[in-house]
Amino acid sequence: MTLAVLSLRDNTEVARAAAALSSVTASAPTLHLQGLGTFGKGRVLYLRVRDDAGRQALRELADDTARLLVHAGLYVSDGPKTFTPHVTIAKARARERRRCCS
Repeated sequence: MTLAVLSLRDNTEVARAAAALSSVTASAPTLHLQGLGTFGKGRVLYLRVRDDAGRQALRELADDTARLLVHAGLYVSDGPKTFTPHVTIAKARARERRRCCS
């Protein structure tokens, strides 16, 4: 599952992100999944989280993740306000999508 989308420019930023997130701990929530959705003009296919408890658990984990990354000075393009609790099934690269679907 995706908790944050980052735009990391180099290995230094990757190392900073890893260090910032090394303190994250969470119990695996029980998720009840139902239905499909898409992001990114149909490039990302995901399963929807049906239950309130599962959605809340993923939102809290995404909030914690974003807070740590922002504190480390890293840009988070999916912040807590835009997070949609989900389980990603597939993501197509734009180039591959054009090749297969044009």
